[in-house]
Amino acid sequence: MPNVEKGDTGFDIHKKLSDEIDNMYPDYTIYPACDYAVGFLTRGCIRNCAWCVVPKKEGSIKPYKKVEEIARKDTNKIIFLDNNVLASSFGISEIEYLTKSNYKVDFNQGLDPVW
Repeated sequence: MPNVEKGDTGFDIHKKLSDEIDNMYPDYTIYPACDYAVGFLTRGCIRNCAWCVVPKKEGSIKPYKKVEEIARKDTNKIIFLDNNVLASSFGISEIEYLTKSNYKVDFNQGLDPVW
């Protein structure tokens, strides 16, 4: 299969998506039962847990996408998959934006407070 691109963390920790693919907006029409957006506000993590590959693959936490780049026009629901959004001032500012919006959100991964 010459047009198949193999990757992901389980296959190759160093493999990354091209910018073209990484910046594409998801085609939710292929999942008709899906009524929410999915995405990351930040990538990376400040922790270095022995069992976790995120800092090795993505580095320290950094801004990734704004809410408007993730949200869908046909729903106000968003699931965020950030590893540690509270460790980022960018992430916190996006959460502050969300508190003034009509979005219904689910932070599906860790919300690790930074002391």
